[in-house]
Amino acid sequence: MKRRIHFIGLTLALLFFNACVTQKSKSDVSPVGKLYHNTTAKYNGYFNANEIMTATLLAIEQKHQDNYLERLPLFPYLELQNPKEITPDMDKVIEKVTRVVALHEKSYWTDDCYLMVGKAQFLKQDYEAAEETLRFAADEFNPNRPKGKPSKRANLLGNTAKSKAQELAEKIKARNEAKKDREKANKEKAREREKAAKEKAKQRKLYNKQVKRAKKRGLPAPKRPAPGAPPAKDPKQLEQEAKKKAKEEEAKQKAEAKAQGPDTYFLKHRPAYYETVLWLARTLVERGNEDTALRMLEKLLEDPKLFTEVRNEAWLLLAHLHLKREETDEAIPPLENVVEATTNRKSKARYAFVLAQLHQESAHWQKAADAYQIVIQSTDSYIMAFRAKLSLALINYTNQSANAPEVAQQLEKLLKDPKNTEYKDQIHFTLANIALAGNDRAKAVEQFNLAVQASVNNALLKGEAYYSLANLYLEDEDYVPAKLYLDSTLNTLSNKDKRFDTIAKTRDGLTDIAAYLTTIADQDSLLKISYLSDEEKRALASQIKKAEDERRLAELAAKQANQPALSASSREDLGAPQLGQANLESAFFAYNERNLKRGERDFQEKWGNRPLADNWRRTSQPNDAAQPLSETQPNTETKSGKSSLLLSPEEIDQIFANVPKTDADRRAAEFKIAEAMFKLGGLFRERIENYPRAVDILEKLQTRFPKNNYELDTWFNLYLSYKSLKDQANTDKYAKLILDKYGSSKYAQIIRDPNVKDIFNQRILQINAFYDAAYGAFNTGDYQKARDLCLESRLQFGVDNPLFARFALLHALCIGKLEGKEAYVQALTEFIAKFPNTNEEKQAREMLRIIGGPNAALPGGQNTNTSETGAGFTREDDQMHYILIVGTADMDVNTAKISISDYNKKYHKLEKLNLTNMFLGSEETSRVPLIIVRRFDNRIQAMKYYEGALANQSEFVSSGNFEVLAISLNNYRELIRQQSVEAYKKFFAENY
Repeated sequence: MKRRIHFIGLTLALLFFNACVTQKSKSDVSPVGKLYHNTTAKYNGYFNANEIMTATLLAIEQKHQDNYLERLPLFPYLELQNPKEITPDMDKVIEKVTRVVALHEKSYWTDDCYLMVGKAQFLKQDYEAAEETLRFAADEFNPNRPKGKPSKRANLLGNTAKSKAQELAEKIKARNEAKKDREKANKEKAREREKAAKEKAKQRKLYNKQVKRAKKRGLPAPKRPAPGAPPAKDPKQLEQEAKKKAKEEEAKQKAEAKAQGPDTYFLKHRPAYYETVLWLARTLVERGNEDTALRMLEKLLEDPKLFTEVRNEAWLLLAHLHLKREETDEAIPPLENVVEATTNRKSKARYAFVLAQLHQESAHWQKAADAYQIVIQSTDSYIMAFRAKLSLALINYTNQSANAPEVAQQLEKLLKDPKNTEYKDQIHFTLANIALAGNDRAKAVEQFNLAVQASVNNALLKGEAYYSLANLYLEDEDYVPAKLYLDSTLNTLSNKDKRFDTIAKTRDGLTDIAAYLTTIADQDSLLKISYLSDEEKRALASQIKKAEDERRLAELAAKQANQPALSASSREDLGAPQLGQANLESAFFAYNERNLKRGERDFQEKWGNRPLADNWRRTSQPNDAAQPLSETQPNTETKSGKSSLLLSPEEIDQIFANVPKTDADRRAAEFKIAEAMFKLGGLFRERIENYPRAVDILEKLQTRFPKNNYELDTWFNLYLSYKSLKDQANTDKYAKLILDKYGSSKYAQIIRDPNVKDIFNQRILQINAFYDAAYGAFNTGDYQKARDLCLESRLQFGVDNPLFARFALLHALCIGKLEGKEAYVQALTEFIAKFPNTNEEKQAREMLRIIGGPNAALPGGQNTNTSETGAGFTREDDQMHYILIVGTADMDVNTAKISISDYNKKYHKLEKLNLTNMFLGSEETSRVPLIIVRRFDNRIQAMKYYEGALANQSEFVSSGNFEVLAISLNNYRELIRQQSVEAYKKFFAENY
């Protein structure tokens, strides 16, 4: 037994040393060595890297939350918002497969390792590096590259130039191969001659047999075959040749079928080339090079050798590319191919859901319904199947396969199902869309509101419901609730939503409109209240108070409903029934007999036995007839027959604190209404181009306040609005009013000659050009010329030109440069006083703040410490960059450096970044700490680091205030020379 063990151990040792022995050539690896490298490469580094990759993709997919109200993404991993989350794992993947390539380059798994590196870089969203890696791998491991053609890898290794010895060896090799080919051809000819001679002898023998057979039967001898004619064949021979030909044809068909399909790699390593090309195309799509990616995918799909799963992925990527281009019709055919070919149930359900959504967008109702049926049959996800059923209900109603009552009945049944409790918001949302399809807007608003109320954790649906409500109110031109619902939409939707900026722009456009509409409604209400009698005000105040009390009680009840139950002892102390007992009476404290008796006893001990009456605290009760109504009667009947609460005069005054009390107050309220109506007219016309509403509000302004301060502007706005509406009669009416009363105004000039408007626009262009000249002189250091131009602008364009404030601020900057800091401060102070509530005034205040700090600065020129215009710094995108972390004076630099170092090890392990720190400023208490991260090849790499640091601030620097800046090497040197970071902050904001 021991001998056998020793023998086996010795054999294994010999095999191991044989595998590890140094070969004469890198390509000269023994079969055992090849087996060793292949096994170690696959089941060590590559296996572990693949496990990390699989787990990461699964984690991304589980974290991703699908929004079924929008088109589902085909690749959930592309929706990863913060790639830093997976960067450490992807760095491990790259590190492991890189080691495999270094140690086992001759293994079959080298191409898979390069593909894995490209995948990892892609998931990190480092698309530039991914493209470089995948291009190299696709060229290096292309099985279709002609033999003898050097790859790019060979060129990179410096093997493009051949030595004379190599050329001579190739010539000898070519001559030997030609000799072998000639010898082979001669042998083939000899074989053919020998075969022909045998065939001739065989035919002669067959002919002799036929002659003998004819003589025996007394038949004439057969004719000898003519020279060159095909020889006669024996029937048996013909039968055998036919069978042989059939077998050859069958084998040929099998070979052709095999050639037309992908190769089988049973018990063999399958090359990663096709998958590499697929991921390269995917990278090009994300980099915006869609045309190249499209050509690459089309060529890939034409290859008959393409593996089935790679073909499905290629179809899927082609659909994704078309969807990215918003080419819905072109995306449907490849997606249909994927749905038909996919066998994985989970993937099939997702792709079918997207296909159904595309058909639904294109109004292909039956195809959409069929796709949703595939989803229901394939998915194991309850929410996906539930959403498919809701969409089917909407499609059936839209396609008139079912009427509204039937669909509503189906959805009501879903509402009653306890399993759908957390999905009630989605059911209400679907009911709202069905109501919209039936043009029942009131029902749609009701259902959208119910969806918002039922939504607990579904922020995506709540945002869609808010947005739908906002659009409904916008269509009805009810701008106040529309603006409020747009606010709610923006507060709920993610700022990554592609509609976010459009919604924000619409909301901003409605902000002023909603504010002025609210002002008009509020002031009108206050004016109406101001004309009420005292009795009517008391009744109204009681109603307001009662409504407020009911609202507060409802809020308290809602809060109590969410509080935990009281303990048994606490419930007993409060007189509440024990849990599980019948609660026949109210638990309200005033209905508890024990509490009532205790309260009554405490009252009598303190106040005695007093009768129940108003004003019981008073020692001398006034005559009931002399008491005011609000002090003698706990309840009164108003004119409408409704009881009012007892309120003191002070409470009534507090409720109506904003109500006008004098005629002067009423005139002020009317002025606010007139101003709001005038501005609304302009906003309706200019901002949202709603000319009918503009006309309506401005006509009401003219009727209600005929002698307002905005008469001329109102008439001109009405003139323009009616002109846009092509109402010639009213256009002429207001043109005549302006010409008769304000004939010398610029509006009258425009009415007489529309070309005058172009003159005004030309004047504005002249002013802008004049300002550009002054500002250009300032930037070039000619401060006296800039100052003279600023002064000249007042004479040339007057003080009413639209850039007057800008000229004045530039004049102050010139004073600062020419006359020093004190004159600069005085000029800025005067400017702030002259131009309040302007953007230029804010800039002036910021300049004063900078001057007043420890790093006092004057504007302009490179010889100053800081520059408001960013002077001294230049844009250098392709140069080396650093990252600056700018802290405050009390920042713990060591702690921050440790935190940043840990961050770099976690997210930038492979980039080998260095850290250092320094301080700007000479005073100990005001020095600014800087931490420098270096270095990056260009601006793009530095900004990637910058964006990642901002997205992960808690990990980057765990505590303290700090700013992150990217800076080129030359600008960094200029910043150190200036000993201030303030000027560069502005340069960074403007250029980065």
